[in-house]
Amino acid sequence: MPKKIYLSGGWGYGNIGDNAILKCTYDQLLTIASPDEIIVTSYDKGELRVHHRLEAEDSIHSQFSVRTFSRIRRRFWNIPNILDYKLWKRLNVAFLPAMKKHLQLISSADVVVLSGGGYFNSAWTGMMRAQFQTIEMAHRLNKPVFICGQTIGPFSAGEPQQLLREALKKVTGAGCRDDGSFSLVRSLSDRPDLAVKTADVVNLLPKPEPRPVAAGQKQIVGVMIQMFRGHDGPHGRSASGQIKSEADYLSAVVTGLAEFAKDKAVSLRFIASTSWDLKNCLKVYEALTEIGGIEMTPPRTLLNDEFISECQGVDMMISTNMHPVIIAATAGRPSMALSYSFKLNDYMESIGLSEYVLKIDDFSKDSFLERANDLFGRMEMAAATVQKSMPALVDKAKLNFASVKDALAKRA
Repeated sequence: MPKKIYLSGGWGYGNIGDNAILKCTYDQLLTIASPDEIIVTSYDKGELRVHHRLEAEDSIHSQFSVRTFSRIRRRFWNIPNILDYKLWKRLNVAFLPAMKKHLQLISSADVVVLSGGGYFNSAWTGMMRAQFQTIEMAHRLNKPVFICGQTIGPFSAGEPQQLLREALKKVTGAGCRDDGSFSLVRSLSDRPDLAVKTADVVNLLPKPEPRPVAAGQKQIVGVMIQMFRGHDGPHGRSASGQIKSEADYLSAVVTGLAEFAKDKAVSLRFIASTSWDLKNCLKVYEALTEIGGIEMTPPRTLLNDEFISECQGVDMMISTNMHPVIIAATAGRPSMALSYSFKLNDYMESIGLSEYVLKIDDFSKDSFLERANDLFGRMEMAAATVQKSMPALVDKAKLNFASVKDALAKRA
């Protein structure tokens, strides 16, 4: 009997790391369903064609946010909680005709899967509310909903956290990829079995074949540097660090990288993991070019498979973003993190490298250089630590889909 899956997530926004999430999620779902039984939605359908050669439906978020009168529609976003289903359905179809199609798609599915990323928080309110809308539709249609490999939070005080509390009542299972998310869901739900501590699904990428190294070839250090921002803890912005401006941030990064690269005679490979970070990586690359004497590969727009290959092909990663670190780890490569979020701190701890974490707004050129030099000097030992950690992370990542498989088996 066919097993239909309605799949939505954080792709279609220009984040290649989240496209890696889609790749791993889709591969896992293919073990229990055929391609024509998986209904994929995306904020940008064209992005999925380019990166995955997949056809998708426009996501609820894309339909809600790009049409006219979106401000008016937001006034009705929470109507499902206060009106009976028939009136709610009529209003949604009246204000947003494409919503009718999603009702039909969810109605045809056996389960609804909301895969990972970090879109249940106050920074991505449009995406978060779209997820709440999907959960409400599935609940009204009596379909089980599984959240897989998510970071949840941080939230500002008030409405978003209360909306999450209400949404969690209608969710069948929630796989949380970090301790902060797991604790938050446990605190907001009266169902102790709802939250499961899992891992990011990108940990399921297969380990690549060993990279041949030519005589005299320099070791490759991957570099992903995002724009300056504060560090987020699970409950909101962390206390401000010593870096107060973007200029100071870029100065510490550029001077630290320059001294490290020259001293260790490495080749820097810039790997932008989002479309919006490409510009910032280019800014750092150009500043290093002006300094001179550093072997580098400039940042460029990458397809998903190229991004994975680039990240797995380094000897060591220096990144502000989480997915370059995860993908490097799948190849057994260690990383140093300039972390903007508790989710990256948690991942670095899970691979035994928490001592190589600096907060994105609380480091200096000297502390950057000290950590980078120390990791480089202990690279083989750090790589062994990462490799030892991966089997447990793979098992945790698979937990995201165990309940989905069980639910489909029961509905067969």
